[in-house]
Amino acid sequence: MAAVFVCAFAGHGFAQQAPQLPDASRPFYASIAFELSAQSGGDRIAPVPDQPNGRVGGAAVGVTTTIGRHLSSVTSVAGEVSLPTRFQSSQQINYLENIQYDNRHREPTVSALMLVQTPFAYAVRPEWVFGISWVHEDTLQRAAYAPFASTSFGPFGPAQEIERDTWALTGGVNLAVRLTSRLQLVEQFRLHWVDRADDLTDRSNYDSATLYLSPLVFRAGVGLRVVF
Repeated sequence: MAAVFVCAFAGHGFAQQAPQLPDASRPFYASIAFELSAQSGGDRIAPVPDQPNGRVGGAAVGVTTTIGRHLSSVTSVAGEVSLPTRFQSSQQINYLENIQYDNRHREPTVSALMLVQTPFAYAVRPEWVFGISWVHEDTLQRAAYAPFASTSFGPFGPAQEIERDTWALTGGVNLAVRLTSRLQLVEQFRLHWVDRADDLTDRSNYDSATLYLSPLVFRAGVGLRVVF
């Protein structure tokens, strides 16, 4: 998906132009983008048999909205809200009673960001992004059961919601193309390092810990920015 986004910018090239610095009379900007969010999952070796043998992970589409203010010709601050849809991921426990979990997971994220632009202007202008984020882990989990040594699972029961608020360090880059004096096409990449629950002795976060979520979340998107 990211490769498709990059190809969209190839025609613009990186030929140097006259500097296009932010207009002091238009210090604010806002954007909305379509995004793809992904985090790794898959099989894991359970150290004890009563723990799930998989990690919750997958990919989902969503939207990102950003509003910011230029502090200078090369820096700005911004608030960013990322709203991905849920992805589906399964886990299984093979023990005295076999359990199959159906997980539908999403992580809405709110970030406070600092953007540093290159001090020279190109047709495509990079903006380096870093900051801190609030992450809401939100999982709908259903369970189905089978007798010992059987894979004939019954129907899934009602979903329970597993929620946890945590924080993340965020970094990334924007690639902005100026379309008009007020409109830009922006491709964005974000990498979040999320503080996950990993202590199975902490009963308050036990359900979150057994999801075995990856600490790394990658998001890529493309959208439009308006300067005002």
